[in-house]
Amino acid sequence: VVSTQSTGDRQKVQFDTMKRKLDNTSKELKTAQAMIETLKDQNHEKANRIAKLTREATIGLWNREKKKLLQFADVREASLEHELQSLKDSSQQFKDRALDRIQF
Repeated sequence: VVSTQSTGDRQKVQFDTMKRKLDNTSKELKTAQAMIETLKDQNHEKANRIAKLTREATIGLWNREKKKLLQFADVREASLEHELQSLKDSSQQFKDRALDRIQF
């Protein structure tokens, strides 16, 4: 009877020990799952931030390129206007000389 009681006590102690281990493991699992969710959220936020910064950098780059192109276009336009005025002046001088020759 003592042996059966002793075996029963050992089994109860083992059961209680296993139950505590299971409870502890369950708590650790829940903690780990919560930490994983938190890290996923942080990762998602950082990915969104990186995407936003990348878009802003791209927009900034395009704006700088646009500014360069517009400056180049302005310089080219001024150059062409100067060339056109020079051609008009030359044409007027040629016309004036031709009229002078015709009148003499």
